[in-house]
Amino acid sequence: MTTNGKIVNVLVITSSYPTNSDELRGTFIGKLVKCLSEKGCNLIVLTPHTSGADFFSANDSIKVIRFPYFFPYSLQRLSSPGGMYFGFKNSLLGKLQIISYIIMMLIYSGIILKKERISIIHTHWVIPQGFIGAFWKNISRVPHVATSHVLDLTISDRMIFLQPVLQWILRHTDAITVNSSFTLKHALRFASPLLKNYTIPMGIDDSRIQGIHEGCTLEKKVNSILFVGRLIDWKGIDVLIQAVYIAKSQIPNITLNIVGEGPDRERYELLVKKLQLESDVHFMGKVSDDELNSAYLESNLFILPSTEKKGFVMEGLGVVLLEAMASGVPVIGSNTGGIPDIIKDYVNGLLVPAGDPQALADAIIQILKNPDLADRFRKAGLETVRERFSWDIISDQFIKVYQEVLNESNNI
Repeated sequence: MTTNGKIVNVLVITSSYPTNSDELRGTFIGKLVKCLSEKGCNLIVLTPHTSGADFFSANDSIKVIRFPYFFPYSLQRLSSPGGMYFGFKNSLLGKLQIISYIIMMLIYSGIILKKERISIIHTHWVIPQGFIGAFWKNISRVPHVATSHVLDLTISDRMIFLQPVLQWILRHTDAITVNSSFTLKHALRFASPLLKNYTIPMGIDDSRIQGIHEGCTLEKKVNSILFVGRLIDWKGIDVLIQAVYIAKSQIPNITLNIVGEGPDRERYELLVKKLQLESDVHFMGKVSDDELNSAYLESNLFILPSTEKKGFVMEGLGVVLLEAMASGVPVIGSNTGGIPDIIKDYVNGLLVPAGDPQALADAIIQILKNPDLADRFRKAGLETVRERFSWDIISDQFIKVYQEVLNESNNI
């Protein structure tokens, strides 16, 4: 990608980035960076170091720099598998590390800006990465694009002191992109009406959609439900388990496969035992890329039952819904956060109230007992992904944002 004949060098600052190529599937920032590089952008990714990862790696037009922020590295909590928020929330050490985290991120980004001819700074999550982008925008005048994934905005409802910080960051931001209309609503609470804003969701691989086109399907397991995600409280896995228990009275051979790991796994396993669902609910843990593809293709139904905690919405979009749709699986999701940006009720899936096991059970029964409805949702889901959530389309939208921001910056 070039603007006015110059190659565009993008500094991407993010709290989350895959540690190797095998993890790119399902890691949306890794997917976006890869696609942008294939379209001519040179990218330098700055992300926190994780124990066992290389501090520097380079591949084609992507350089990845992982900054350390605590020693020994094995005690770094803010780059935990559960994500920065949970590393901060659940660990005293994580809370103590936030200062060194920000300082080291600031130092490393400053070194990169000095050594590299950075055209634009693109930060993922307004808090805290957006602070770094806004700081250097203020100092160096390098244009800054911030991307919000919702939690970085809604967290200020609990931590009121962050609200003026968000306002300051967005004053020193050239444009903000958000993953859903829900996230945009929260961004506009803190941004000037003059700030350019773009709603650009995260996406799904075209290769997965093509695979369905070519008939790469496996035999479906009868009445098989799939969940994919981190095993954390707000994903609503307890609600899903209870819904399966309720639905079992009408669908005795129902099964639920839960893919993923997380701090609440033991709690959910105890719930399964309490409800005597050990033969019906299976915890698959972390699986390979091929195993996950097979899990999608073998399932009759995919559910994302995300909940709200005291009105605190966590689900900015729900990319796993797109993966399920692209795999030809009908979907159910909670009517919360950005999920309604993907699911249109009774068009390409069903929406249910968040945190309501009975409503979810009714929706499960409705789809599993109605093959025609399931087939209609399956076809509409594929069309949804193809038209709106292809990485090819989404990366073009981000490139357009870069071009508009750079052109405006050059005209000042």
